[in-house]
Amino acid sequence: MIKQCTFTVIILLWVWANSGENVSHRTSTLDSQNSIPCYTACVPGRFGCLCEGTCRCRREYQDCEDGPYGTGACICQYGKWDICGVENPIVPLKLSYTDDEQLKLKTLMFENSAIFNILRLSKVTSRKPTQIRDALATNVLPQPFKKSKLLYFDLHLAHRLELDIDSIETIKNLEKGLAGVNLFPGSQPFSASYGGHQFAEYSGQLGDGRVVNLGQLHFNLHGELATFEVALKGAGRTPFSRAGDGRSTLKSSLRELMGSVYLRAIGIPTVEVLAITESCEDTLLYRDTWYNSTIEKYIPGIVARIGPTFLRFGTVQIAAKRLGLSTVISIAKEALRVTQKLDEDNNNHYWGITNPESDVCDVSNDLSNTEMLSCLLKKVSARLAVLIASWMSSGFVHGIMNTDNMSLVGLTLDLNVFGWISNWNETYTPNFIDTEGRYAFGRQPEIALWNLQRLADALSGSRYTADSEYDASSWMDNGEEWLPTSVASSIVENFLPTYRKTFYDMMKNRLGLGQIQGSDLESIVDKFLQVAKFADYHILSRRILELQDIEYVSDDSSFQAWSEKTISDSGLDVHHQRKFEEVADSIRRVTINHTSRTSSLQRKSVPNIMFRSAVIDKVLSQLTHVDDNNKCDSSKRKEYLEDIIQVLSHPYDVIPVGAGGIVEDLSTVISSLPYKSENFLSSCGAQ
Repeated sequence: MIKQCTFTVIILLWVWANSGENVSHRTSTLDSQNSIPCYTACVPGRFGCLCEGTCRCRREYQDCEDGPYGTGACICQYGKWDICGVENPIVPLKLSYTDDEQLKLKTLMFENSAIFNILRLSKVTSRKPTQIRDALATNVLPQPFKKSKLLYFDLHLAHRLELDIDSIETIKNLEKGLAGVNLFPGSQPFSASYGGHQFAEYSGQLGDGRVVNLGQLHFNLHGELATFEVALKGAGRTPFSRAGDGRSTLKSSLRELMGSVYLRAIGIPTVEVLAITESCEDTLLYRDTWYNSTIEKYIPGIVARIGPTFLRFGTVQIAAKRLGLSTVISIAKEALRVTQKLDEDNNNHYWGITNPESDVCDVSNDLSNTEMLSCLLKKVSARLAVLIASWMSSGFVHGIMNTDNMSLVGLTLDLNVFGWISNWNETYTPNFIDTEGRYAFGRQPEIALWNLQRLADALSGSRYTADSEYDASSWMDNGEEWLPTSVASSIVENFLPTYRKTFYDMMKNRLGLGQIQGSDLESIVDKFLQVAKFADYHILSRRILELQDIEYVSDDSSFQAWSEKTISDSGLDVHHQRKFEEVADSIRRVTINHTSRTSSLQRKSVPNIMFRSAVIDKVLSQLTHVDDNNKCDSSKRKEYLEDIIQVLSHPYDVIPVGAGGIVEDLSTVISSLPYKSENFLSSCGAQ
């Protein structure tokens, strides 16, 4: 059985298919027994809270507004506006604007031709569930809320990207575009198709089931042309939605925001959140959160995500099978262009570690197809090794490492069911449905390697593992020259050595081990991690910082007092105190023997404020509470959210500058007490 993050259909679909059943009666009974206000999904063509309505749209250029929140209205398909007699919503991008027009515009501008050349644009115009075999993108308009407001806008991100956002008025002008109400100039919104292995089985076409990509945002960054993609998550149904409603809950949207802010603040590459739109007054969403037929109410939200690209391993996988080598080469060129730009912006360094992929191949020269694919795999392998090492050393657990959730350029992507360890627990998984622990914390390097091998299969034209599609054994037999399997295998073999070296270098910084290398470094780190299984990993790491203090280093009595306090603060199991003291003494001796201090770099590797999932979840529940009368109080939500973001964006501060009230309380809670017993779970059902 394939497990995946998708919306749950809580009633048997065969009821609708059987014309002899009284659907209204059956659904009313279910509603009465379980107090279900609305179903979580309907089969295509049915609409209404209890899926009681039947769509009557008969014209080929119309779609029905179906689903639990649909009205049954016939809506015009993308690009059929002349036939439908409605206004074309696309805003053309002019070659130039007058000063007066530019002043009035004050908006984002997109250019989509390049990305459509890479992905190929489908002729499909309907948002009905469809298998698209001749393209990787299909145009679709976002479906805005009836009433919405901008809850969050990241001014710091906007300024970092040198976007021309100079006033509150400008932000207000952006609000409708980021909510999907109006389109930005040049935007031709689309959803992307991609495949992927989900829990080790190839699932065929997956795609953006609730994401509408506005396109490539072109702007001037540090004097050079830069491109980023902006995508609206939760913006309605697409041809890839299957039985889902295309919406996201505000709670999951805010959790993604908080996770991305925190990851960025501690230096881990990630897709970021530019804005969040909420609709406290719109139709509520209903989710079977824990897949037990207990329905919960959620406020809907739309996340405006921004990243240099949203290309995934799964993009290459489905392109190889359905579109062939030429499209794979186009994707490879784009991914290499983006990684080269990322290398330049980051100066090939991350957490003080020289990026090992900076010189794996020269993309400035003309490359043959084989060289292009080889270069891509080398870049992906090296960047993935650094990313996973950063996850592991910081204690981050992604939770759903399917190949469709793996970025082709080494970013953290799709923050759905993520979490952080408390103690060093390699078996911990925050994903409720991962009952076998496939994506557990300690298995992340192994799964990353497995995913890399699946990418290598696609690049080398090899049959996919666990592929039950009709063309499983024939898609590669087209005479095209893929990457030789021997070359692919040799590249993939370098992943674990690169990961291992990078991980220990990051742990060296975390523990302040100076210039120590090789087996001596690995021995101390391994012993530390053995102790951290029985204590709070983050507090233990933070207290190790204090060994940089000359008093603790040179004075035995001070060192002993430090050791006792560290044991108490971190909640270390009494049976492992001697092991800790031995490890701490080893680190102390290394500190004495190395005159070159690493405290500055070490402090950047050990945040004071931790993302405590259980605490954050309680905060999110308060922020997004819906009362028994289906009312939600949004009056203080924005101010409260800004305070929380202030905490998470300053993880190295004891108390962030200007903090007070909730900021001080929250920063104290999530940076102090050990959470050794925390086993927080998150569920795709609440997305």
